[in-house]
Amino acid sequence: MSIAFYSSDDNPVAALRALQKALPDHEVLDWQQVTKPADVEYAVLWGVPDNFFNRLTAIRAIFSWGAGVDHLLNNSNLPDVPVYRLIDAGMADKIADYVLYGVMGRHRNFNAYARQQTKALWQPLAESSNADYRVGIMGMGVIGSRIATRLTTSGYSVAGWKRTPTESPSIQIYHGHRQLEAFLEQLDTLVCVLPMTEQTRHLVDHRVFDSLPVAAQFINVGRGDHVVESDLLAALDSGHLSHALLDVCAAEPLPAEHQLWHHPRVTITPHIAGPTQEQLSAQQVAEGVQRLSIGGVPEGLVDRSRGY
Repeated sequence: MSIAFYSSDDNPVAALRALQKALPDHEVLDWQQVTKPADVEYAVLWGVPDNFFNRLTAIRAIFSWGAGVDHLLNNSNLPDVPVYRLIDAGMADKIADYVLYGVMGRHRNFNAYARQQTKALWQPLAESSNADYRVGIMGMGVIGSRIATRLTTSGYSVAGWKRTPTESPSIQIYHGHRQLEAFLEQLDTLVCVLPMTEQTRHLVDHRVFDSLPVAAQFINVGRGDHVVESDLLAALDSGHLSHALLDVCAAEPLPAEHQLWHHPRVTITPHIAGPTQEQLSAQQVAEGVQRLSIGGVPEGLVDRSRGY
């Protein structure tokens, strides 16, 4: 059995080493080493080109080397085989750390103090208690739930929003478009960690920003295409948004001439909020392959109709 690995972003050496260690009874090859594509039964992938699947005639299942699967589902040549995504694999804790950093930067005025330092200005600023600072999370899957736990443990007031109704023992959950405005109008920071689907593409637009209180902050650790960037810039320019912390953008890498790079109310990081944890991810893929070998169903089976 041959397993092929391809990633447009990750270090193939580290990923391959982790996969080979987790799957010692299988031949795990970098895509560049594959001489007989027709022998490949499983593929572990991220960011493949459109024509990638043309020669994989024996493929039985595909594993995403990440939590997102839009990079696969948007491929017009994706074969009709099961697709599995990583469930956490260490990324949720990293993303929760990132969001906590962003929330604290705004709540504790650390962003403002950094600006004051450039002016040699020593001026303490007023701040509210953690319990009075309100954070809303769009997307309450595994990662969104971990973010909520991290924030509530730190004493913040947290609410969640998702597509379908659900209950949570610790935070209030809003659902659907009818409850979106009520969710937004109470927030100091809005966090986007939605899955990327046709329903969520450009969901975060001027209507979302206008529904937030004046001087709210926006954090995006989902996908760049969730956001209408021209509406985001307009909200920042007007002062309706005080700050945006963006780990993802519609175009990646973000072109050097893009306005977001140079906006005084924007902080950009290069899609590093939840880097793939090679060992944990490889172990999850290995468990999936083992389940398939005995006729089982691995965790993370993607529902193509829902997009995640």
